[in-house]
Amino acid sequence: MEGGKPRGLRITAYSLLEHYRRYGPKQLGEIFMRGGGSYNPNIVNYLREQTPTTDITTINEIGIPIGAKEALNFAFLGFEDFVGRPIIIPKNARKGAIGQTEPGDNYFHI
Repeated sequence: MEGGKPRGLRITAYSLLEHYRRYGPKQLGEIFMRGGGSYNPNIVNYLREQTPTTDITTINEIGIPIGAKEALNFAFLGFEDFVGRPIIIPKNARKGAIGQTEPGDNYFHI
């Protein structure tokens, strides 16, 4: 990397790191990686080099198949919407839940 800018294949790793630095907590204790990037040693190694005090783990290592990323993501987003909590949002954005939940044909109110 020259002058703090990414070269070649590190653009994805650099983008992830920049997102954490801009929108994440000041001290990043752990990262749970999932999806295709977690298979890429270039991305994982770069994040480990740049965040030496952060524990970086794939969800596969904690018993969740990496291939289950999509289902896990939708379950998480659904839960956050259900409890009315916004997902991570930059400081200047409007706060609110992402999307909306529509009851299905089998929905009944107790």
